[in-house]
Order: sequence, then C-alpha cells, then structure tokens
Amino acid sequence: MEKVINKKKNKIKSGIKTKVSRYSIKFTKKNYYTFAGGLLSILLGYILLANGSIVAAPLLLILGYIVIIPVSIFIK
Repeated sequence: MEKVINKKKNKIKSGIKTKVSRYSIKFTKKNYYTFAGGLLSILLGYILLANGSIVAAPLLLILGYIVIIPVSIFIK
C-alpha cells in the first residue's frame, strides 16, 4: 500500500479510505469522573440494598442508572 500525506492535518495515512462520522462522541475527564460517580452511586445502592435499606438503596440506584450515567454521556 502506498502512503498518502494529508496536507490539512499533516498526518500520514495508509491508502485505505475511512469513513468519519459527524456524530462521534469524545469523552473528557469530566465525562469519566461523572461516569465514575454514577458507578459509585450504583455500587453504594447495592451495598445498602444488601443491608436492608428500603429507602436509600432504590434512590441511589435510580439516581445512578437514570440520572448520572446518562448525564455523563451527554455533557461536553
């Protein structure tokens, strides 16, 4: 395969054409920290559920699954 130099980005690419999506998701540190907070909320919810908490556990699980994890995907 012959190497082609892309003059706009100054990167060397192989002769294979790649399709670039305009809907790509780029995660930043903010996304990863928010996602980790969601996982922590879910983990704490299951721990409380195992200990018999019938109020706090479902709230933490719903908060983690329905609020924090989706927010971590959509924030920029």
